[in-house]
Amino acid sequence: MMSESPEYFIGIDWGSSNCRAALISMAGGVMAAKDSPCGALTLRHDEFAAVFEQLTGDWITRHNVLFALASGMVGSKQGWLQAPYVNTPATMESLVESIQWFDQRIPVGIVPGIANYQDGRVLDILRGEEVQVFGVLKAYGISGGLLILPGTHSKWINVGHSRVDSFRTYMTGELFDVIKKNSVLKYALGESQAHPDFIEEEFLAGCHMAFQSSLLHNLFGMRTRSITTDVKPQSLDSYYSGLLIGEEIRDGLARLPHPGTQKVYVVGSARLVGLYQKALGLHAVEVVAVDEKIAFAGLSAMANRIVEHKLKGG
Repeated sequence: MMSESPEYFIGIDWGSSNCRAALISMAGGVMAAKDSPCGALTLRHDEFAAVFEQLTGDWITRHNVLFALASGMVGSKQGWLQAPYVNTPATMESLVESIQWFDQRIPVGIVPGIANYQDGRVLDILRGEEVQVFGVLKAYGISGGLLILPGTHSKWINVGHSRVDSFRTYMTGELFDVIKKNSVLKYALGESQAHPDFIEEEFLAGCHMAFQSSLLHNLFGMRTRSITTDVKPQSLDSYYSGLLIGEEIRDGLARLPHPGTQKVYVVGSARLVGLYQKALGLHAVEVVAVDEKIAFAGLSAMANRIVEHKLKGG
């Protein structure tokens, strides 16, 4: 008697500037993965199907793939198919129920984002981070806590009882680039590479200063220092990173619903997580470092919930 072939789904973390796809077993194991520079905001609407086929076509041909789940900017107005936001408090169940489905070679589902709905209005939005949140809950066996997802638009997400209760966004990464490339500080920071030699002492000094004075004043202080001393651009670059990350942490810690938080989960690249670990360490906050690929664990949890619904006739 022949055994049935194993079942898989395809998970896609489809952001603004790049795309990461994986063939995932229903048990949660990543069997294969591919990266593409074809981010959702780099494509015309009629180009998504071709990129999807290029990334997943051979997997669909060779394996028993039930469906694909895609999260991120692929579900925005500029994406493949717009998926609406789910209001907080948002559970995995509410996200799964709002997935937007359409047919390609296999069913494709676009995961919705989340809107931070408080006091009758939307205060904030996220798209793509929701799968990372539920990936952390699954991987670490927790039902709540504070998650920080640093990046172009950093997210501080409060989770309780396995649901996203609230969150706050900081334009830390984007502001870093805008000021470095388009302000008078570009002369002080120089034409340094994307990630110049990191000087920890300068970074921590910037983090400390963020708690002492306003960001607007501190930024001009960098110009003053560049003119009146022989400080090197790479030193100012590390200090600049500390100022912005420190400002984010100053406000984030002050607004926590449960002051005195001692542990946070920071999700991202090793470089970014390392910076936040150093900055948060100044305030006696323990950091659990989480790889950004945790998104696939979140998509896996959603895929299993979808299969459960189908088996129950939902």
